[in-house]
Amino acid sequence: MNNKRATKRALLTSVMALVMCVVMLAGTTFAWFTDTASTGVNKIVAGNLDVDIIGETSNDHVTTLNFTKANAATDAGATEAVLWEPGCRYLTQGFRIANKGNLALKWKAVVNKGTTAANEGNFDLLDVIDFYLVTSKDVDDMGTPLAEFTGNLKKTETSEVYYIKGVMKTTAGNDYQGLTLDGITITVYATQDTVENDSFGPDYDKNATYYPVLDAADMKDALVNGGNIKVDANVDVGADALVVAKNTTIDANGKTLTTTADIWDESKMDWSLISARNGANLTITGNGTFKAKENDSFAVDVQDGATVTIENGTFIGNIHAVYVYEGTANIKGGFYSVQQKYSDAAKADGFVLNCYDANRKAGTAKIIVTGGTFVNFNPADCWAEGAHTNFVAPGYSVISEKHGEDTWYTVVKGTGVTAGTQEALKDALANADTTGSGALTVKLADGEYTLYNVNSAKTKNTELTIEGAGKNKTVFTAGDMTVTDANGEGSSDYSYEGSDVTFKNMTVNVGTGNYKGFVRAKSLYFENCTIEGRGSYWGIGSVVFKDCIFNSVNDYNIWTYAGMDFTFDNCTFNSDAGKFVNAYKEEATGTTKLTFTDCKFVAGTEDKPAVCLKGFKNNAWNVTFSGCSLTNCKTNATTGSNYYLVEDVENATTVTIDGKVVWENGAKK
Repeated sequence: MNNKRATKRALLTSVMALVMCVVMLAGTTFAWFTDTASTGVNKIVAGNLDVDIIGETSNDHVTTLNFTKANAATDAGATEAVLWEPGCRYLTQGFRIANKGNLALKWKAVVNKGTTAANEGNFDLLDVIDFYLVTSKDVDDMGTPLAEFTGNLKKTETSEVYYIKGVMKTTAGNDYQGLTLDGITITVYATQDTVENDSFGPDYDKNATYYPVLDAADMKDALVNGGNIKVDANVDVGADALVVAKNTTIDANGKTLTTTADIWDESKMDWSLISARNGANLTITGNGTFKAKENDSFAVDVQDGATVTIENGTFIGNIHAVYVYEGTANIKGGFYSVQQKYSDAAKADGFVLNCYDANRKAGTAKIIVTGGTFVNFNPADCWAEGAHTNFVAPGYSVISEKHGEDTWYTVVKGTGVTAGTQEALKDALANADTTGSGALTVKLADGEYTLYNVNSAKTKNTELTIEGAGKNKTVFTAGDMTVTDANGEGSSDYSYEGSDVTFKNMTVNVGTGNYKGFVRAKSLYFENCTIEGRGSYWGIGSVVFKDCIFNSVNDYNIWTYAGMDFTFDNCTFNSDAGKFVNAYKEEATGTTKLTFTDCKFVAGTEDKPAVCLKGFKNNAWNVTFSGCSLTNCKTNATTGSNYYLVEDVENATTVTIDGKVVWENGAKK
């Protein structure tokens, strides 16, 4: 289909080195984080950014910034609650910004949105209060709008005294009566300034930008330099499209980018909400939403030999969601639809993805699809470049599902099958043609399923993905829950022997008996799953759990057994019995790695530490905890920690907590 469409300027934000500190107005805690930069000649020393909010006259960090009333010492009403009404003006107490690091920095402050209670009509006081940064208590000092202020501090320097002035808009109506400002937070963001020299001068960090992106102006500034960009608020792009002209990764961070103004401008080749140009490489991730104005533009376009890779997210356009004029679009995931349909009703949704015809024929415009879901559009059989256009890469296939009056087409690796019942699953596996695909993807609807005793060779020695309809909708059982013999080995599930297996979006029932679970899979990957019971993992190279919840009542959440490499990322372990991970091996099989990142361990009763390391004396364990939290976990007398205990494996165990080795060579460090 012949269309010349692209976009104007871009609006998203580069992450770069930064530090963040948060202060709650009306009471909360303050925290800051550091990042590094390197300078030096003969000696290399890592510099650090460290910013703090301190008092007006004290060097102690401030934990609260309250709004104050006039004449607090003498006014009888000064201690009463701050009441907001149209036109009123309130100042916070004074504070200063301190650079406690050894690098010069520039900083800005923002008021966090979404932290105050709204009323039933969803009206929030933050929507009708403007904030300014001022340096005096003079009533006429309006200072600088907080969003526009930039401060600079040399290393170890402290700023002058500031106040934040809040002014309620006179246009605020009765909808805002009775609302309070409880829970407002002020966040200070810092990034390195162009002061220190490297071997070539002070300009190596001149393009360091602020984090996060909170509005269109932030995004424009960030896209000038490209790099890593993270969106931290919903953004109305306005009439200017987002042009990406340098290598950029956009982490949409679950936020929505849209516009209420018309972007389309043929003379500027502005055709989309986001346009990749100038040979740039653009990656979009973070499960955000990119929605063009209805009847106006596309969501994303590619020009000038650029390359766009979309990993996930929702993309809503008009006629096209993604359009390639010149360059390449790699669609690896995401959800795609159009509001404005093509004029021919028979082809209404036939161009959700599209290339400029002449350039596609010349080989300079390409769309390669290896994932994603498309509403009423089959990317393997569409109208984009004429009847039966196929954008799907070799080795992938399309499965379809009805959703009301729409049909959703999902691209999966290898052969794809769907099932709505256990019997349908058996039939689908029996009839699946996996010849030459090397992979099998199974999508399950609401219901209960298992592969135990299905005896399908198609689930073995392959790459297998099993995806449910949601943790509260699809239940998948591993093994036979009815077997009650003492050993229970006959109830383990051998359905995945030799396979790399992925489970997504479901509840996985692993039972509570000995050895129940998974056996001899090459690898296992669980994402967004609830794991019920105590699972065992035998003879498996690697096991990964991402964004999973483990629930158990009277036992451990997991026995690692003969698995060799376990990774837990952002997982929650709930155990009424206070038992979580039993890292146990009955024979020596080399070093087993356990890695826990941003995990939570919550015990109903205090019984065990988070991880119990056991087994033969010559078994080796390497355990790492990073950013984890523990609730009601029992402290072990030998290790002095509620993170872990060691039993019979002391000399072959290394434990690291938040970067510090705490157990090594048979003793605490």
